[in-house]
Amino acid sequence: MATEGIAARRRDSRLRAVLLVFWPPVVAWVAALAGLWLIAYLSGHPPWQPDTWARWDSTHYESIATGGYEVHRCVPGEASGSGWCGNAAWFPGYPWLVGGLHRLGLPLVGTGVVVSWLFAAAALIVLWRMFLRGLPPVAAGVGLAFAAWTPGQVYDYAVFPLSTLLFFTVAALGLLHRGRWVTAGLAAGAATLSYPVGVSVAIAAAVWLVATLRSGRLGALAAATVPSVLALAVIGIVQRTETGRWTAFFDVQRHYGHGFHNPFGVTWNAVLVVARTRSLGLHWPLVTSLQTVIVTLVIGVVLLHLVVRPRTIGRPELLLALWVLVAWALPLTQANVSVWRSQATLAPLAILVARLPRSVALSVVAALIAVSVPMAVLFFQGKLI
Repeated sequence: MATEGIAARRRDSRLRAVLLVFWPPVVAWVAALAGLWLIAYLSGHPPWQPDTWARWDSTHYESIATGGYEVHRCVPGEASGSGWCGNAAWFPGYPWLVGGLHRLGLPLVGTGVVVSWLFAAAALIVLWRMFLRGLPPVAAGVGLAFAAWTPGQVYDYAVFPLSTLLFFTVAALGLLHRGRWVTAGLAAGAATLSYPVGVSVAIAAAVWLVATLRSGRLGALAAATVPSVLALAVIGIVQRTETGRWTAFFDVQRHYGHGFHNPFGVTWNAVLVVARTRSLGLHWPLVTSLQTVIVTLVIGVVLLHLVVRPRTIGRPELLLALWVLVAWALPLTQANVSVWRSQATLAPLAILVARLPRSVALSVVAALIAVSVPMAVLFFQGKLI
């Protein structure tokens, strides 16, 4: 009897441990998704219909999933009518996964939605387990709320690769923090394969390892960064095989007028839009610019907090700060890109937001939740690319 009692207590202890790992991020995920369902429904778009979650560039990911890459000369009526058009400007990790499941007989768009939802949940679970669980309860809850309502939140649940990128980014950062270079590198490679901003993990890891590692630096650098380089090489080889052009990605990118620009200039333009707008209606330039301004302010506050409290800067905080700077700045250097979409990759910033003074952190989360509503409405209405 005594032995059975001990075994029962051990089972209860294990169950409580499992629940502690899973229930907070799962509750946050359910709350965030339920909020998006409500917004979609009130906007006149049935949330149970997969097409509600597929907008604009979703079609490119769907075409890669079903038919691979293709490029062709643009024709009159197809944008400018010159240069190269096609789907080669989009990365393949997410569509390969969705396409593989689709070939098993699952519906294409519905599969894309479910994959996005599951990766969003998995990202919150990994973030909680690797970074937030050990913090004081209020700080951990604030961090989890920030991650669940991250800027551009709706894209993590739509037919886009943002939640896939987020999961692998969080996993890579957590594994780097634990010194598991090989698995961290593989996760970083998967992030790179998912979305262009994914390369920020390898860049931040390289700088961080050079700055902080005293022994075994070369091996750690190779393990943490080479998979990302190989991921880019794989994309180039696949595109060359399927389109006949080594430059397919850049050809289609050039058609959209992308190019390097000053990230501070883009941010300043967002400030001007917010400052000069007199109407507070649902105008996408205002809402997206407002999100960009909020994101910039949050990053500035977080970095300032680290500077004024240097004793709080350990190796994990330095890694996160480096990654945030790269992931924030990289999309802003490009013209004619949906910066508000790329900002959905900044959820790991939650780890540093959780360390802010409580009133500041709560204000940040409140601001993000407030802006997430009009962002979601505009997305469901098809006004956000």
